[in-house]
Amino acid sequence: MYRNTIVALFITICILLLSSIYAEPQFKGYLKPNVYVFCPEELWGGDVFYFNSSDVSIRIIRSGLLFRDYFDVLNTSRWTIISGEWTVKNGILECRGLEGDWSFIVLNIPFYTGIYQLKLNLTGNSKGGISCIPSLDYVNEDPLYGDNVVFSIIAEASRNITYNPPKGAVSSILTPRSKWFYLKIIYNSINSRAYYSSTIYVDDEVFPVQKRIETELCNTYLRIAVYGTEAMYVDEVSVCESANITVTGLEPGLIVELIDENNRTVERKLSMSDKVVFNLEDYIFPLKGWRIRIVAPPLAIIYLEDMELVYPAGLNFTISGNKTSCILKVSPNFPKYTEYNITWIVPDNVAIINMTIDDGITRFSITDFSEKSIGFFKMVNFSSLTCYGDLILNFTAPNIVSSIRIEDVTLQVTGPEDVNPEDRLKVIVYTTIDDQPLPNVDVTLTIINRSSGEKMAVVSTASDNEGKATFYIVAPASPFRIAANATFSTVYRRLVGYSLMDLKLRTVLTINSTKNIVPIGEVFNLTAQLISGNRGISNKLVRFEKKIASGWIPVGAALTDSNGTAYFPVSISCFGEAYYRAVFDGDDMYTGSISDEIVVVALKPSFLNIEGPHTVSIGRSFNITIILNGSDRPLGNRAVYLEKSYDGINWQTVDTIITNSYGVAVITLSENRTGTVYYRARFAGDNEYYMCESNVIRVGIGKIKTRIELILPEIANVT
Repeated sequence: MYRNTIVALFITICILLLSSIYAEPQFKGYLKPNVYVFCPEELWGGDVFYFNSSDVSIRIIRSGLLFRDYFDVLNTSRWTIISGEWTVKNGILECRGLEGDWSFIVLNIPFYTGIYQLKLNLTGNSKGGISCIPSLDYVNEDPLYGDNVVFSIIAEASRNITYNPPKGAVSSILTPRSKWFYLKIIYNSINSRAYYSSTIYVDDEVFPVQKRIETELCNTYLRIAVYGTEAMYVDEVSVCESANITVTGLEPGLIVELIDENNRTVERKLSMSDKVVFNLEDYIFPLKGWRIRIVAPPLAIIYLEDMELVYPAGLNFTISGNKTSCILKVSPNFPKYTEYNITWIVPDNVAIINMTIDDGITRFSITDFSEKSIGFFKMVNFSSLTCYGDLILNFTAPNIVSSIRIEDVTLQVTGPEDVNPEDRLKVIVYTTIDDQPLPNVDVTLTIINRSSGEKMAVVSTASDNEGKATFYIVAPASPFRIAANATFSTVYRRLVGYSLMDLKLRTVLTINSTKNIVPIGEVFNLTAQLISGNRGISNKLVRFEKKIASGWIPVGAALTDSNGTAYFPVSISCFGEAYYRAVFDGDDMYTGSISDEIVVVALKPSFLNIEGPHTVSIGRSFNITIILNGSDRPLGNRAVYLEKSYDGINWQTVDTIITNSYGVAVITLSENRTGTVYYRARFAGDNEYYMCESNVIRVGIGKIKTRIELILPEIANVT
């Protein structure tokens, strides 16, 4: 049976169930893990870093660098030339030894254990390298055959590398000539016994010389050794504490990664205590451009032993009602045909539903599991599993938003179902955990146009000590919804809430008529305008109603236009007053409203007729006869107005005449200018009969015709 495989998941996500008359909100989202990155200039073996969860920072608390020399100058207070010629030129230590013998330069600083690195270049048939001795009394000890040598690694151009102990041992690794390469020696102790290993690095290739050769455990002094007179060049020497990089200050469950300068993950570990340790013995120090990355809750997954440590980039969740349904899917590369165990590490306040294993054909639901509390978290173990495939953990989380309250400050109304545009609103989001106020929660309030989905405003604040996040907003002119997102984050816990509230806008409906007084049977328009604030509301159905003795009855309906106006034609069939109103029933975005009532008076129709001559001589008198009738009788004792015009356009009143009992009025006129004169009569109406206007007649005014007779006396014929 394979060793237990532990899968660690951190997620806490919460949602608000809106306590109102509105439908439960539903929200789908994607939650990413918290990631913290530190970018040191250099990494040295033995460096210790501390992760401060209070300010989410990573800092170095102990450097592993013990010694480094780039040989800008030859520091004789540290280095002692024992024999041979040692000079520094342009940042390079040039080494030339004695003919047929060893020459040394020794570092006057003792080290116990550590990693020794030397970057060198061998020319001709030169030979040299690193040799460490237990005391300065042995500065001239032969590096390869001396008894008082802790360890030596000697390279000879184009020949095999030799080392001691054991004395004069020869490796199979060949040394490059006239090319820079690294010699690295790892000197450490295990159970009070000392061992050393060495490696040569040429370009991007790594060649182990030997591994774990036992030697003396003691303080050591570093010697650079060169044999013969041919030049050996050294670019740098460094000593660091160990091959390990340590990150401390952790809680169990964090994932710590080392990322190289090419953004590749070199190693990934799960913290099972307060620290993780990375062994980087295969690398040359310092490591530049590397990063330490810590992945914190909500998500982390670990496969131990022979399996790769991985974690997902995020988690899909669906919020509906007062719970959040979370689904995390991973595809492990398990060895098949053996039993295995899975342990998930989850926040202590989530409820596990089941774990599903999907092999692509069949889905197996596993509901048998055990739980164990571990501080902030709990371990959920599924054991003795025999099916394989994608692992899907299903669970729910509580919410941290207990309620939302709205106050209309303008109207001084608490918990309104609708508001007016431009009203000043106070929105309070209450955040709690385990029925206790949760302070310092980051709450974001987004105002969304319900018609277009466009974000109209986004404001943020933090909840106070009472768990209240308070916002002041101005109600927009368009129907809107309030989306509240609440996030509470620490390194080890992340709680998220979501709430959605739709608010209606109040409306005002007005009604008018194209005429307030109409004749019976004449069609006229009722007009209604639906507005919210100062903006007309389009494409809404407005009903028109008429008042009768028993109440209101419908007469018709019409949709509002772009200005919020609806038109409906009506007529009145009987004499008297008619009362009308408009009604908007409201919808999911606007509240309903009823207009005031208006009164339209229906009068009996009246008819006017005017008669007169076709032509009249100038200055001669003529009569104009006016006849006024109602729809049911002649209209006597009514005033009618006689008007005339010389062009048929511009009219002037001639006189006001009272009709007789037969509805007839006669007026005698004369004109003192020639031409055509137009006449018409007008009745202004009264409380019973509607006004009317007569026909137009034309009277031609001409000159007076005369006849002259010439009578001559009889003329006699006189002779």
